[in-house]
Amino acid sequence: MKRRDTRWCRFCAFALALALAQCAPTPAEVPLSGRLPAPITNNAVAFVGDEGGGTLYSFLGLGPGKAYGDIVRSAYACDASALRCCTLPDVPTSEGRLASAAVVVGGQIYIFGGYTVAADGAERSTPEVFHFDPGTEAYTRVADIPTPVDDSTAIALFDRYVYLVSGWHDMANVALVQVYDARENHWFRASDFPGAPVFGQAGGAAGSTLVIAGGVKLEIGADGRRRFVASDEVWRGDVNDPAAPQTIVEARGVAASGAVLSHGGGPGRTPTRRLRWRRRQPVQLRWCRL
Repeated sequence: MKRRDTRWCRFCAFALALALAQCAPTPAEVPLSGRLPAPITNNAVAFVGDEGGGTLYSFLGLGPGKAYGDIVRSAYACDASALRCCTLPDVPTSEGRLASAAVVVGGQIYIFGGYTVAADGAERSTPEVFHFDPGTEAYTRVADIPTPVDDSTAIALFDRYVYLVSGWHDMANVALVQVYDARENHWFRASDFPGAPVFGQAGGAAGSTLVIAGGVKLEIGADGRRRFVASDEVWRGDVNDPAAPQTIVEARGVAASGAVLSHGGGPGRTPTRRLRWRRRQPVQLRWCRL
């Protein structure tokens, strides 16, 4: 099985340590000083607000002990304007989670998947999805992920759909693109991710375009041993126009000049079921240290 040493914590949400929350005063509140009410890593984070300000939320993750017993259900809210932070009700899971994802849709937060670690080190990807209302601070369990994943990329589009791209499922990475419809509370499949399946990848969206970069691949060596290798792939996925609800597209795939062009097809009434993926070549960037 995949061994993700909890002492390692590769993909922590480090930005959360720089934010604070606007909440009624409680003993858990702290001033802006690069600290949360409690140390946490490998947590799911989401921001509710706009450029004028808002609140950053943290859910689940790994506490300072860095052992299986330190995986927590904790949640926090941090507001950069008020420079205060407070503790929220725990996520209502039976045990803590690592590598979950959180996304905002319509001002509401949705928390997806993650994995648990047993005393013997056994890991299990979890299917639970929770809707968190920032106004009432209440959790509601909604439709489970069809194929449980952790360390996936979760991206919201059209203020309705959440795309879970690739990620880890129990024993290996998967190429699935699973889509949650927050309005109808149901799931459907989009075209599979055409790159090497990965976990811990970065991703984002602009308009109807997704971009997925990096992550960790699983490779099997000639000796049969499993190795985890960083991926340098960057992919762009264009989602078909939601204003055109019925489309019929021929499935095809083309390889040219080291690039892969592919898309799925078939008739369907859900406009976001079809993605057209294109391999993007890395470009040179001008970096400076801040």
